Amino acid sequence: MSRFQFVDDHRNTYEVKRLCQVLDVNRSSYYKWLAGAEARATRQREDRVLAEEIREVHGASGGAYGVRWAQISWRTSSGDTDRRTWALPR
Repeated sequence: MSRFQFVDDHRNTYEVKRLCQVLDVNRSSYYKWLAGAEARATRQREDRVLAEEIREVHGASGGAYGVRWAQISWRTSSGDTDRRTWALPR
């Protein structure tokens, strides 16, 4: 759990200002983290979908494809690839 998540979980019980002081977190950083919550949730959903697609390509090869061949196969079928995507299943 991040310090920001802790502040968010306890902000109804204690003041955000006090929580941030105790945890040595800038309030502005906490509010910036809070504003990005929707974008993080969207990215996590997309990552789960991509990870499943990658696992399907790997499984369809009988587990024989390494990253390079699985990436080529996936690029051919979906037309999209991103280096970050290939770190997801780990």
